[in-house]
Amino acid sequence: MSWLDKYFRGSAATNIVEQADSRLYAVLRANLAGAIYTAGQKVWAPGRSANDDGGAGTFTCLEGTATDDGGTILTAGGLGVSSAGGLFLRRDFSAADGMNPAWFGAKLDGATNDTAAHQAAIDAANIRAIPLHVAWSGDTLVSTLTIAHPTHIRLGKGKITSNDATANLFEVGANLKIEGHNADDVELRPKTGGTAIKLTADWSPANYAAQRVLVSDVTIKGGDYGFDPSGAPAFSGQAHFERCQFYFIAQQAIKASGSAYWLHLDHSQFWYCEMAYESTLNVEIHAERCVFAMSATASCSVK
Repeated sequence: MSWLDKYFRGSAATNIVEQADSRLYAVLRANLAGAIYTAGQKVWAPGRSANDDGGAGTFTCLEGTATDDGGTILTAGGLGVSSAGGLFLRRDFSAADGMNPAWFGAKLDGATNDTAAHQAAIDAANIRAIPLHVAWSGDTLVSTLTIAHPTHIRLGKGKITSNDATANLFEVGANLKIEGHNADDVELRPKTGGTAIKLTADWSPANYAAQRVLVSDVTIKGGDYGFDPSGAPAFSGQAHFERCQFYFIAQQAIKASGSAYWLHLDHSQFWYCEMAYESTLNVEIHAERCVFAMSATASCSVK
């Protein structure tokens, strides 16, 4: 019995294509072009571009129209090309499993710029109109990730670090929910001049009756701002930070000016920040069970 038979033993996946080649994504695409597969077959890939690189999974061969997204849909023509009614491979996964950026080529090594892979994972889930759970574990380097549709991101243990000076980690124009594994284990790390979560567009009330940015169990360390809504002056929803930690923020951990919104801070901590947040007349602020610590050179204060 081969390793592949053992892997699927006891499962319903009995029609598995096992080949002498490596069965990586490029090979799967070539086999589609060569009419190797038939509709209904299951195809196992041990990796994306190398074995055990995080892209492993089972694909089902289907007939119809779908566009290659580089991680969950593969076509004979390659990335961005439609199957145009022919055969394509679709990764077997459920919405609850999460959309894993490693399927799209993320290295998660803290040295490779993984922006394209993370963005592809976000976009692929949004195209399907499913609740998005992007689950990754490990350190990753990104430039800017764009949130243009309601997005739910679940973060495993590790750091998301800015690859570019002054860049924002997340530029947001739709409802966003970020859940960390634990604030001590999950960090968003923009560089000086950048922001962790920056609102960049006003949200249409017709599309987003309830505008929300919800962040829990995450540490934001460094950068000029942790959360900055000033790019969306009509933002009138809620920004909720629960069990979050803010460290070494050069200007304001929470920029409260520029929008009329509701800010809720619960069980959150502010350490060595130039300013925790600035209270203005048009922002309703509720801070419960929070810690505001002081650094040796500047007070992390409420102004």
